[in-house]
Amino acid sequence: MQKKRKGFLLIEGILQIVVLGLVAVGFAALFSSQFTTLSASKTAVEARQMAELEAAYIRKIGYNDFNSADATGVDDNGFHKNGIHDKEIMTKFAGTTSEGGMGDKWYSKVSIVGVSGVGDGATVTKVNGEDGNNLKIARIEIYRAKDGTPNAAAENTSRYSLEVPLSSQNANTSQGSNIGTPDYSKAIGVFWRGRGDNTSFPYDSISNVVYLETASTYIIPNDGWIVWTKKIAGNGVTIRDYPIHYFINDVQIYGDTPIPVKKGDVISAYNPVSPYAAMEFAPNK
Repeated sequence: MQKKRKGFLLIEGILQIVVLGLVAVGFAALFSSQFTTLSASKTAVEARQMAELEAAYIRKIGYNDFNSADATGVDDNGFHKNGIHDKEIMTKFAGTTSEGGMGDKWYSKVSIVGVSGVGDGATVTKVNGEDGNNLKIARIEIYRAKDGTPNAAAENTSRYSLEVPLSSQNANTSQGSNIGTPDYSKAIGVFWRGRGDNTSFPYDSISNVVYLETASTYIIPNDGWIVWTKKIAGNGVTIRDYPIHYFINDVQIYGDTPIPVKKGDVISAYNPVSPYAAMEFAPNK
């Protein structure tokens, strides 16, 4: 007669629990690693977006005014006229978290850098052997607020850096492959409104207007600039306007900093109907 072995099922159950526990730990480690990777990737993309916003402004300043003693101080919107500044929170470029932006989680620093064989802060002469073609190089460094907490102090190490060359050959225009001087006489007003809404574009200074439904996109017809954006909220008596969130090729932008765009770029407004959203596009001259 076979004897019963007491405790066998108990031991077997304990072993199964241990195995399941090890598998669970393995899955947790795997998903934790994937989450960390995704989070790091999102942070890197945001850092690059912030650098590109600052770069667009530096190119707008151009060769003559960048790092110039004749262009000091800040303008009415808080932008440095000569482009140079120490670590500074980026709310003027990308809004605040409470507004749906992310500028209060990032800092930027802009300096003029030396070139090999030339020296710190100097300009390069005879670029590509061409007389009279001088070059200044702006370095943009992007820092994250500690732990990504809005308005927290900046980290000590930059998350992304970008160098922007400015050529004296284009000193009288903004710099860049698709960047020129906006032609305001050919400006186009873009106005988002609800289906069936007949509300007119509220800015009389622009006669050429494109009307779009809420979820529609606007395709940039030529290289140029988005000069300003407005989110228009009517309270029955007056119209209040302030910058909107919008997207260029799915990259979220906030504010009224002029942004260079190129033909074919896709523009959409972020939650535009409050009740309306508008912007001005000016093609290059």
